[in-house]
Amino acid sequence: MNPLPYCVYVLFSEKDFYLYFGFTTDIKKRIDSHNRGETKSTSYRRPLKLIFCEYYLFEEDARKREMYFKTTAG
Repeated sequence: MNPLPYCVYVLFSEKDFYLYFGFTTDIKKRIDSHNRGETKSTSYRRPLKLIFCEYYLFEEDARKREMYFKTTAG
């Protein structure tokens, strides 16, 4: 079992140079999903590159951090 199962991540679009913020329990699987076009919000922004990943013990903490990144303060 992974001791830090919750990951907040930032992807960089090499197409339009925008950032995408997300939350997952399996970062490798999630990035692959994004780059295969399986995620509606990023399918037209591929290719995407992981530029930041932060792990949390508790899901609530990870979700709060993700929401912080999605605000203007983040």
